[in-house]
Amino acid sequence: MKLSPLAVLLLNCGAVSAGIEKPHLSVSVRDGTFSPLEGLDPSVKWSTSGSAGDFDYEVGCDVAARATTDVASLPKSLFAKVGRNVAGWGLSARADVDLDVDSLDHADIDVQASNDDLDLELKVFATAGGTSSVNRLEISKGFDDVLDGKISVNPRYDVQSSSGDVVLSYDGEKTGAKLVASMDDQTLTVSRQITDDDTIAPSVSSSGDVSIQWKRDLDAGSITTTVKPKDSINVKWEDGAWTANIEAPMDGMSVEDMSVNVKRKIDFF
Repeated sequence: MKLSPLAVLLLNCGAVSAGIEKPHLSVSVRDGTFSPLEGLDPSVKWSTSGSAGDFDYEVGCDVAARATTDVASLPKSLFAKVGRNVAGWGLSARADVDLDVDSLDHADIDVQASNDDLDLELKVFATAGGTSSVNRLEISKGFDDVLDGKISVNPRYDVQSSSGDVVLSYDGEKTGAKLVASMDDQTLTVSRQITDDDTIAPSVSSSGDVSIQWKRDLDAGSITTTVKPKDSINVKWEDGAWTANIEAPMDGMSVEDMSVNVKRKIDFF
């Protein structure tokens, strides 16, 4: 029997009656559109979690909150996650279904295994359904107490494109560095906390791309500004339940070219 998106939504989101968490409403102004109706993109997100025997689980959904006679079109996405600990390893699997594509014949699968004692994590990203396949593999290993900080090594391999890269990162008290290197391109980012509230992070790549990021911590959030010369400028302002993103091109900037997204989360009950 083939279930409609609405039926699957009800089964996943209504199967658990105990420990129900508060849903929250997210209202966005999208794509720089400021029309009172066309620019609003409200959605209700809800999830719940619990335990069943040795397994922990979490399920959730994202539903559009708009007036329509096509109720089955309201669900946007679903997810389900299950995990357990085995011999010091944390094992988990998560499935995400995108209902915007109006198809339930496939899901994005994320399988992880982590060991805190070894500071080791394995990840497998795959697609299940009519065209099942493994998409990406990752391994991450951390080394503590190196140069008064921590060094992490994260090789990644994209099965679909038969290409890979490695991410080397260093996290110190006030200084950090990250190198992303593949056969074709290498990008180095160095971050430095210059005051209690301010961190700057210049980045340069072997292809000639340059950017600089400035993060300013606030009482209830932060403002992050990223400048890419001759490309774009992005400002992300997070303040409590509010999140605002402003992006504009650096070359020939005008109001029409600016993209603005403002989002507010509202808890129910």
